[in-house]
Amino acid sequence: MQIACDDIAINVMENLIAEKEKMLRETYIDLKKTAAENAIFKLVLGDYEKYYNNIIIKKQKQYDAFKVISDYLDNLIMNTDILSEEAKQMKEDQKEILKKLSYIRGELDELMI
Repeated sequence: MQIACDDIAINVMENLIAEKEKMLRETYIDLKKTAAENAIFKLVLGDYEKYYNNIIIKKQKQYDAFKVISDYLDNLIMNTDILSEEAKQMKEDQKEILKKLSYIRGELDELMI
């Protein structure tokens, strides 16, 4: 029961983060357009670019970490003699990791303007 509540809380937080990132992305695009017209906004644009690039780097690191875990689980499943229940759990874990990889890859694609 607690795990389900934690999952719901995590999903709510992920949605809030996604909304904030979307807002930042939209603001970044608007500022980029405005900066071409106004030199004062170039300073603000520089700050947004730093933050935006930092988000991309963090997302890429997150993606890379999940990829390493997924590859490790794949290798473990293929090369060890494990009980069927353990194998089933590992495959479920790997499926969840692959979903996360797909989600993060989508986020990275959105960030690449």
